[in-house]
Amino acid sequence: MGEDSFNLKKAWQNFRHMPFRHKAFWFVAIFLAILTIRDTWNLVNEYLDDPMKADMNMILNETMTLPNITFCVPTKQVLSHFPNGNDTETVKKQLAKFKSTEQLLKKKWPPELALHAFQSLAAMFTIEREFLGSHMAQRLHRFINPPKGKEYLTQKRDGISFWVKQMAERNLTFEDFTQKAGKEVLAKSIKQMTRIVKDDDGPRIKLYPKITWVSRSDVCFQPTYDEENLKPITDQGSFFFLQVAQNKENVNTEESQRCISVDFHGYPFDWSKVTEGGGISRDGYHENLCPGLRHDVTVEVKNKYDMLENDEPRTACRDFSDDDDDEFSCRSRCRMELIRQLCQCTSITTQYLVEDEKELENYPLCNYSKCVIDVQKQSNKSEEACTKRCFRDCHQLRYSVSVDQKVSVTEVGDQRVRNTNLTSIFLLWGSFEYIEVTQSRVYTTASFIGELGGVIGMWLGLSMLSLIQMMTWATERIFVKASDVAKDVKHDFDRRHSSATDMNDGNGLRKRTT
Repeated sequence: MGEDSFNLKKAWQNFRHMPFRHKAFWFVAIFLAILTIRDTWNLVNEYLDDPMKADMNMILNETMTLPNITFCVPTKQVLSHFPNGNDTETVKKQLAKFKSTEQLLKKKWPPELALHAFQSLAAMFTIEREFLGSHMAQRLHRFINPPKGKEYLTQKRDGISFWVKQMAERNLTFEDFTQKAGKEVLAKSIKQMTRIVKDDDGPRIKLYPKITWVSRSDVCFQPTYDEENLKPITDQGSFFFLQVAQNKENVNTEESQRCISVDFHGYPFDWSKVTEGGGISRDGYHENLCPGLRHDVTVEVKNKYDMLENDEPRTACRDFSDDDDDEFSCRSRCRMELIRQLCQCTSITTQYLVEDEKELENYPLCNYSKCVIDVQKQSNKSEEACTKRCFRDCHQLRYSVSVDQKVSVTEVGDQRVRNTNLTSIFLLWGSFEYIEVTQSRVYTTASFIGELGGVIGMWLGLSMLSLIQMMTWATERIFVKASDVAKDVKHDFDRRHSSATDMNDGNGLRKRTT
């Protein structure tokens, strides 16, 4: 075994007396091996970092999918068509005429009933959703314990309690209640809402509003289509028309001049104003569609982004499935959890997020009559930590919006005067061309193996097959060497064991002879 051991001094002597061409060969081989090891190390480190790349393409479509459009109309302008007043007794009598939930949802409501339901609904959204999370403790305490001069807050709270009870007794879902109350009130404001098409089926398609938000500041809705009428945009130019009216006699000057907003991302409302812990994109949004004017709003897709899921601070996003909470639902869930911490009840406007009905046994729907808040101890509660777990969608559209405005006039006798009661909005589609940016990983498993083979073969002329052969040869040599060592050890053990046995046998024989 001593003869097989490596002798460094002897190896050096052999190298010194080696011919120059052999020395040059080993120098080049070792140098190239070092380069190969270095490049392999760098490649493996880069692969483990999971780098990404972006491919940019110019897309020119023949048609464009209809965007999700959300309009928000000032609440005061919507309510300008209704008389002032909030008589609960009258509302109770009117409700008694509806013998079933089906009748309540299908038949037209009297103005007093529609107004009472709408104002109570607006109070729910306002108190639960339209304040920053860090201000919720103070706002809820003020709503439950109104200061002097704010007695109307008590009426708002009573209205919420009334309709929470009605929904429970009539088995009326909050979504049905929202749609019915919102549409009953909004119907008086929307004069026209049509989809403009250029085909043989007719120039326009009637639409229906889907209520997405009701608060003291705005009423938001999305135009909805019958499935057979959901047609793509095939031509540039006008594809949608909306006309909204207000009754200026019942609105003060400041409120009558407030403007309608439009959002092409389809958010339920402009939630950037109540967002903490990060902002949202402001493209595809315009908020200066003011009364008395005709607005020609031209929209087009500027960029489309398809990103990969990641947690990087500036690009974090998620690829949502149908069962996942998107960013808005995630933030809504955070608000629900915050109100549960403050009032031990489930906020009415977020009850659709409740996955298990048993949760409502521990956290019943809020009517804010039994909520006790210690402002000193609970004012530091917020939803900021929760919202850090909310991510944007990895698939994003970026819109470009431009607006051309003209004065809206009405003929009165022989004169044409500006009609400040009407807001006319035409939506026009611009270009069908946009830039698509698709993100992908630099390395897949197959490409990494290919790159690794290229690095190995670059300097030493090796291939993955030769590398496998080298590994196989090295493994075999190690195995053979280990087997030889094991045999030597076993042979030495057997020899010693045999000697010990012979000695014992000899001692026994001498004893018998004696």
